[in-house]
Amino acid sequence: MRTLPVISLIASIAILATPATASDILRELTDAAMGGRPSADLRYRYEFVEQDGLDNDAHASTVRARLGYETGRFHGFAVNLQGEIVQRLGPEKFNDTTNGRADFPVVADPNDVDLNQAYLVYDGVTATRLSAGRERLVIDDQRFIGDVGFRQNQQTFDAVSATTSAIPDVRARYHYIFGVNRIFGNDNPRGNTSAETHVLNLHYRGIDLGPVGRLGVTGYGYLIDLDDAPSSSNQTYGLRLTGSTTLGSDTSLAYVLEAAHQADYGGNPNDFSGRYVIAKPSLFTSVLGGDIGVTLSYERLEGDGTTAFQTPLATLHKFQGWADIFLNTPPDGIEQYSVQLGYTTDLPDPFNAIELQAFYFDFNAENGDADYGTEIDLEASTRLPFRQPVRLTVRFADYQAEDFSVDTRKLWLMLSTRF
Repeated sequence: MRTLPVISLIASIAILATPATASDILRELTDAAMGGRPSADLRYRYEFVEQDGLDNDAHASTVRARLGYETGRFHGFAVNLQGEIVQRLGPEKFNDTTNGRADFPVVADPNDVDLNQAYLVYDGVTATRLSAGRERLVIDDQRFIGDVGFRQNQQTFDAVSATTSAIPDVRARYHYIFGVNRIFGNDNPRGNTSAETHVLNLHYRGIDLGPVGRLGVTGYGYLIDLDDAPSSSNQTYGLRLTGSTTLGSDTSLAYVLEAAHQADYGGNPNDFSGRYVIAKPSLFTSVLGGDIGVTLSYERLEGDGTTAFQTPLATLHKFQGWADIFLNTPPDGIEQYSVQLGYTTDLPDPFNAIELQAFYFDFNAENGDADYGTEIDLEASTRLPFRQPVRLTVRFADYQAEDFSVDTRKLWLMLSTRF
C-alpha cells in the first residue's frame, strides 16, 4: 500500500524527536500497542430481489464480520487496523458481480477477505486530526463522499487527511485520495481503482439567527479523478445550508438547502457541465405516544441527454430509493420528489423502541418529459432484548417503472451487533 512510506516517515520523525532513551521509547511503544481497544462489527443479511426481465429471483444469504484494533497513544500517534470478511451462506442464487450468475438479479455482496482499514493517526495538536492510510471517510450526508455502509463490503479510501476545528465554529477538512476500495471486492475489476482526488470541505456553524435557530454553512470542492473510470471524473463545487429551530415544546423544524455545479475533470473524455439542487425540510413532533417526523424532498441532478451529474464516491443507496435503480444518473438527469414518514415508539419491557420508516418517490427526467417511475420503501427496526445489543431490521423496496428500467422489488432481513 502506497501509504506505508508516509507512515514510516511520520513514525521515524516522532521517535527521533522524543527526548528519551531507547528503553523508554520501547516501553512506551509496548504500552501503546498493548493498551489499545479491540472492536467487532457483525451483520447477517438475507436479501431477496425480484426483477422483471429475469426468470430467476435472487436469494442472497451473507454474513459480514469486521474485526479491528486501535492502539493506545504514543506521543499523539496511534495505529488503527481492521480486517473484513464477507461470506455467502447457502446456495449461490444471486449475481454477486463476480460469480458469473447473470441469470439472477444483482446482489453486490461477493465473498471477500480484505484489509478494510489500516491507518496512522496523529491528534497531538489541539482540535486537529492528521491521518494517513486506508480509512473510512464520510462527509456531510454522504451525497458525494461516503462509505456505502449498507452493503456488506464497506467502501474505504487510501488517503492522506487533515481535519481541524482549531478556529471557533469552524471545521475544515482536506483529503488527498489516491485509491478507492469499492464494495465489489478484490476479484472484481471495479473493486479497486487508483485516483488523484482532492476533497476540501469547510463548515461554519457560527451564524445565530435568533428565534430561527443556528445556521450551518458548508462550502466544498471535490476534484475527483479516477484512473480506472475516467468518464466518472469530475470537479464539483457547492454550498450547503443546514439548520433547525424549535416551534414548540415538542415540535421542531430542520432543513437542508444545497446547490452545486459540476464539470468534467482530469481524464474525463466528455465535455460536461451540470448542476445539483436539493431542498429538504423536516418537521418533528411527539404524537400518539411516540415521536413522528415528516420530511419532504426535492432533488435535481441535471443531464444534457449524453452526460449527467454524477456522484461516483457517494453512498448511493441512501438516495433515490433503496431499489438502487439510479446508482448512475441517467443521461437526461433526474428530478425527484419524495416524502418520508418516520415514527418511533417504546414497546413494553423487555423489548426496546421500534422505529418505522416509509418513503414515497416520484422520479422524472430533468431534461425532457419522461416519467421514470415511482418507488415505495418501508423499514421497521428494533433492538432485541439480549445482553449484547442486537438490532433487527426488515426493509422493503418496490420500484414501479414507467419510462426507465424495469419493475424491481427487494426485501431485506438483517441482524447486526457491534462491540
